[in-house]
Amino acid sequence: MEREELFKKVAEIISEKLNVPIEDIEEDSHLIEDLGADSLDAFDLVMVFEDEFGIKLEDWRTWAWNEKKCLKGLRKFFDG
Repeated sequence: MEREELFKKVAEIISEKLNVPIEDIEEDSHLIEDLGADSLDAFDLVMVFEDEFGIKLEDWRTWAWNEKKCLKGLRKFFDG
Protein backbone atom coordinates (compact mmCIF):
# COMPACT_ATOMS: atom_id res chain seq x y z
CA MET A 1 0.00 0.00 0.00
CA GLU A 2 1.41 3.38 -0.99
CA ARG A 3 2.04 6.01 1.68
CA GLU A 4 -0.74 8.36 0.53
CA GLU A 5 -3.23 5.52 0.28
CA LEU A 6 -2.23 4.29 3.74
CA PHE A 7 -2.60 7.73 5.29
CA LYS A 8 -5.99 8.18 3.63
CA LYS A 9 -7.24 4.90 5.10
CA VAL A 10 -5.84 5.71 8.56
CA ALA A 11 -7.44 9.18 8.40
CA GLU A 12 -10.79 7.67 7.38
CA ILE A 13 -10.70 5.32 10.37
CA ILE A 14 -9.74 8.09 12.77
CA SER A 15 -12.40 10.40 11.35
CA GLU A 16 -15.08 7.76 11.80
CA LYS A 17 -14.01 6.66 15.29
CA LEU A 18 -13.34 10.12 16.73
CA ASN A 19 -16.04 11.98 14.80
CA VAL A 20 -13.43 14.42 13.49
CA PRO A 21 -13.72 15.92 10.00
CA ILE A 22 -11.24 14.10 7.76
CA GLU A 23 -9.88 17.41 6.48
CA ASP A 24 -8.73 18.20 10.05
CA ILE A 25 -6.50 15.12 10.15
CA GLU A 26 -2.93 15.62 9.00
CA GLU A 27 0.23 13.54 9.29
CA ASP A 28 1.44 15.97 11.95
CA SER A 29 -1.77 15.65 13.98
CA HIS A 30 -1.29 14.37 17.51
CA LEU A 31 -3.91 11.81 18.46
CA ILE A 32 -4.59 13.21 21.94
CA GLU A 33 -3.66 16.89 21.70
CA ASP A 34 -5.02 17.70 18.23
CA LEU A 35 -7.73 15.13 17.61
CA GLY A 36 -9.22 14.90 21.10
CA ALA A 37 -8.78 11.17 21.65
CA ASP A 38 -8.73 9.69 25.13
CA SER A 39 -7.28 6.39 26.32
CA LEU A 40 -10.32 4.36 25.29
CA ASP A 41 -10.32 5.96 21.84
CA ALA A 42 -6.63 5.16 21.43
CA PHE A 43 -7.18 1.54 22.45
CA ASP A 44 -10.13 1.23 20.06
CA LEU A 45 -8.06 2.69 17.21
CA VAL A 46 -5.25 0.25 17.93
CA MET A 47 -7.66 -2.66 17.68
CA VAL A 48 -9.08 -1.36 14.39
CA PHE A 49 -5.61 -0.72 12.91
CA GLU A 50 -4.45 -4.20 13.88
CA ASP A 51 -7.51 -5.81 12.28
CA GLU A 52 -7.59 -3.59 9.21
CA PHE A 53 -3.89 -3.75 8.35
CA GLY A 54 -2.85 -7.09 9.85
CA ILE A 55 -0.19 -5.51 12.05
CA LYS A 56 0.65 -5.62 15.75
CA LEU A 57 0.97 -2.28 17.55
CA GLU A 58 2.90 -3.51 20.56
CA ASP A 59 4.27 -0.08 21.50
CA TRP A 60 1.02 1.80 20.93
CA ARG A 61 0.92 3.46 24.35
CA THR A 62 4.18 5.26 23.61
CA TRP A 63 2.89 6.31 20.21
CA ALA A 64 -0.48 7.54 21.50
CA TRP A 65 0.73 9.54 24.48
CA ASN A 66 4.19 10.77 23.53
CA GLU A 67 3.56 14.41 22.66
CA LYS A 68 6.38 14.34 20.13
CA LYS A 69 4.64 11.56 18.23
CA CYS A 70 1.92 12.12 15.71
CA LEU A 71 0.28 10.11 12.96
CA LYS A 72 3.66 10.02 11.20
CA GLY A 73 4.76 7.85 14.12
CA LEU A 74 2.48 5.09 12.89
CA ARG A 75 4.81 4.53 9.93
CA LYS A 76 7.22 2.53 12.06
CA PHE A 77 4.47 -0.02 12.69
CA PHE A 78 3.61 -0.34 9.01
CA ASP A 79 7.21 -0.33 7.81
CA GLY A 80 8.10 -3.16 10.15
